[in-house]
Amino acid sequence: MEGIGMKRVLVVEDEVLQREALLDKFQKSGFVVSAAKDGEEAIQLLHEGDNGYDVVILDLILPKMDGYTVLENMQQNDIKVPVVVLSALGQQEEKARAEAFGIKAYFVKTDTTLEEVIGFVKGLLAEGN
Repeated sequence: MEGIGMKRVLVVEDEVLQREALLDKFQKSGFVVSAAKDGEEAIQLLHEGDNGYDVVILDLILPKMDGYTVLENMQQNDIKVPVVVLSALGQQEEKARAEAFGIKAYFVKTDTTLEEVIGFVKGLLAEGN
């Protein structure tokens, strides 16, 4: 029960292997991790009053409801949880569109290791932000 003071992470990822890898790495790094396989499930988890997530790891290409719609829903409902995007989309327009929602970082899956994402999240949460 040591580590990051039991910080809670919500991983929103539809690819099973990627989701499992993220869950495993975050858990081994001392986080309490929940997962959503699509945007609708992410919104449900974020709207459950007592969730208290400290950060959301969000894919943009998702079934049912894409990551941009999740960001929009969070904004409209005043859900102020820091979001780190981890997406296969690497185009500048995609990054700019996500950054317009005030995300904390944008990582492209092919250019980023899970360790880099976890390291960033640890730094982000250490800042208390």
